[in-house]
Amino acid sequence: MKADRRERGIRLILYLPTLIFLILMSIFPLIFSIYISFFNYTLGQHMDFIGFGNYGSVLTDSSFWSALRITLEIAVLAIPIEVFIGILIAFLFNTRGKGVEVCRMIILIPMMLPPLVIGFFWKYMFDATFGIINYFLGLLSGNPQIISWFTDVRLALIAIVLVDIWEWTPFVALLAMAGLQAIPPNVRETVRLEKASWWLRFRTLYLPYLRFPLLVAILIRSIDTLKIFDVVYILTGGGPGEETVTLTMFAYRVGFNYFYTGKAAALSWIIALISVGLITILIRVLSRKSTA
Repeated sequence: MKADRRERGIRLILYLPTLIFLILMSIFPLIFSIYISFFNYTLGQHMDFIGFGNYGSVLTDSSFWSALRITLEIAVLAIPIEVFIGILIAFLFNTRGKGVEVCRMIILIPMMLPPLVIGFFWKYMFDATFGIINYFLGLLSGNPQIISWFTDVRLALIAIVLVDIWEWTPFVALLAMAGLQAIPPNVRETVRLEKASWWLRFRTLYLPYLRFPLLVAILIRSIDTLKIFDVVYILTGGGPGEETVTLTMFAYRVGFNYFYTGKAAALSWIIALISVGLITILIRVLSRKSTA
C-alpha cells in the first residue's frame, strides 16, 4: 500500500508541471475572456459591469455582419474548389512509379510554408506594376496588363480565394490519398476489370473510402476559414475600405486598434459559437449524405 501511494505521489509530481502549464496557458485565458466579456472595459480604464451589453453591441454592429458575410463568401468559394482539385490530385498521384513520391512532396510544400511567407509571396505576385501574374495575363492577351488586384472589391476577394486554394488544396489531396490507399487490393482489381462508366465506378467503389477523409477535410477547412486572418491581413489589410475584413480581422481591430477589450472578448466568443454551430450543421448534413 505504501509503495502504491508513493508511486501515485511520484506520478502526481510528474503530472503537476503539465497541469499548471495547461491551466495558465489554456484554461485561465478562456475563463478570463468570458469574465471580461461582461464588462465595458477599454484597456487601461475602469471596468464597468454591463452583462450582455457587449454581445448586443456586436450583434447590432453592421461591420460584424459584413465581416461574417465576407468570411462565409471565402469559405463557400474556396472549400468546394479545394475538395474538387484535391480529389483530382489524389487520383493523379495514387500510383507507383519513378518520381511520384517526389511529386507528392512538392505538392505538399504550400501547406508547410508559414502564412507570413505565403502572404508576402503572393502580394508581390499580385502587384499591379511588377507582379508576375499581370505579366502572364499580358502574354496571354497580347497586351500589357495593369490590373490593380487589391483596389477592386471583387478582385481582392478573388485573390484571397486563389491564395487559400493554393495553400490548402494539398491538405485535402493528402487526406484523399490516404482514403485511396485504404482501398483493399481486391477492390482495386475489381475497379480495373469493371466496365462501368467512370462516374459509376467513382460513386460505388471509390467514394465509400473517400467519404470520411473528405468529411474531415471539409470540417477542418471550414474551421480554418472561419478564423482566417494572417494571409488576408498581409494581402489586403481588409481593404479596399472594409470589403475584405474577415471575422478575426474585425476582432483584431476592435481589440488592438480601438482597445475595446470587453467587446473584443465578446466578439471572440460569438465567433466560437458560430464555428460550433456551423460545424454541427456540417457534420449532420455530411453524415446524412454519407449514410444515404
